[in-house]
Amino acid sequence: AEATARSLGVALTAKGLSAALSQSTARAESSAIRGGGGHDEITNTALLNSTATSSAQAASVAVTVEKGVAAAGNAVWDGGITAESTAVGIEGDGGDGKTTKTLTLKTGGGGDIDKGEVKEAATGNDTIVNSGAIDATASATAPEVSVAISTKGVAAAVSTSTAKSSASAIDAGDGNDEVSNTGALTADATSLAVAVNVGAVDKGLSMAANNSWDGGVKADARARGVDGGAGFDSLTNAAEISAHSRATSPSAAVAISATGVP
Repeated sequence: AEATARSLGVALTAKGLSAALSQSTARAESSAIRGGGGHDEITNTALLNSTATSSAQAASVAVTVEKGVAAAGNAVWDGGITAESTAVGIEGDGGDGKTTKTLTLKTGGGGDIDKGEVKEAATGNDTIVNSGAIDATASATAPEVSVAISTKGVAAAVSTSTAKSSASAIDAGDGNDEVSNTGALTADATSLAVAVNVGAVDKGLSMAANNSWDGGVKADARARGVDGGAGFDSLTNAAEISAHSRATSPSAAVAISATGVP
């Protein structure tokens, strides 16, 4: 499975406010064998390959030629651009479970609005017997660039990115499962999240940042040979397991002001 999302936002004005916001989300999921909800019995003797690759890319450019405000960025309050990849060789509890969404309006004290979402994954008591080699590979990449330029006034560039990857050769899922494996298992997960913010102004205030209040740029990579999930499980393995994960999250923020406050 492969997913790619690209977004470009450009704003140009002579005087006043110039704002460019771009957002992109890419999600890829791959399962060689998927059991679904309920009590499943899965037996595999063949070679399985499961690969998921996602790439979310975004660029925002805002320019104010004379006087005013130039602002460039993305949805930093929601993790910015997002790339997510999940690859599973044998999945015991695939399929969608129950999702409950709530919207709460609080009166008094500012009248806040809270949004909530609860997901219940599919579950079952599964039996998985595998003797074949399994290779699960997940890769997520999320580069973001925001540039704000103003001759006089304010230039602000604020953006971030999130990359998540998960690879499991065998994922039994929740429930009381029995897993017996005699095949070679390989799981590899790689995540790269990059954010570059540049603010430049001749005279005035220049600012460049990411969502540092929420941890900034985030990259998360998880690799598992055999994952039993929640419940009382019986896991038996008699073969080689190789699980590797790599997560990288570089970021750069550059604020330039010839005269004023950088």
